Amino acid sequence: MKELIRTQALLGDHYYKLRQTTVMIVGLGGVGSHAAIALASMGIGRLILVDFDDLAISNSNRHVQSRSDRIGQNKAQAMKEHILNVLPQTVIEVLPVRYSTEIEDIIFSQPVDYLIDAIDIMTNKLQLIQACLDRRIPFVSSMGMANRIDPLQVIETTIYRTKGDRFAGIIRRHARNKDWPDFPVVTSLEQSKKTIIPQIELSRNIPASCYLVPAAGGLALASWVSQKIMKSKINE
Repeated sequence: MKELIRTQALLGDHYYKLRQTTVMIVGLGGVGSHAAIALASMGIGRLILVDFDDLAISNSNRHVQSRSDRIGQNKAQAMKEHILNVLPQTVIEVLPVRYSTEIEDIIFSQPVDYLIDAIDIMTNKLQLIQACLDRRIPFVSSMGMANRIDPLQVIETTIYRTKGDRFAGIIRRHARNKDWPDFPVVTSLEQSKKTIIPQIELSRNIPASCYLVPAAGGLALASWVSQKIMKSKINE
């Protein structure tokens, strides 16, 4: 791939590990969309993009794939188009569905090497984490990225080491109740801001956000996956 010749030069043989890997990203919002373009740019050979939601005008401040002519389009499909426009040799499958236990077998009907959880709906997020643990799929989960402005406070840690993140706190308590093992997450040390914003989309509550923190979160998730792949043995 001529588009990734500089990446290949930097990574050497690790590049070929990335080319052989399939990564699923569930949730293609501000966080997941940045993880997707970062992984494609690192040379990941195959991406499975899962999201039921459509692009709205209020997504334009942080979604990689957002464009005026894509408003109303499925987020995962729009992300596929965006990536292929830049990196046409990336193999991408789109599942325009909302993750739930009812369709778990369909979602995981084909092998997945790594998974990124970028879901922001708590019920579905907990179900996805449970499925990854049950199926022993290596994964990393995004915690709260909304209502924050400092990308330098985004870190990689584990769920039982999170602090000051109310979104992570809900998951942490659930994890303890379910006796889950510790698992990797990306969180922010910044205290979330209390915000009141106009209700643009009447169908759901809208957290305030800016570009910086979701982007940093997505890059951190992509870094975790990339590092794991490069440290692994080929065909491990």
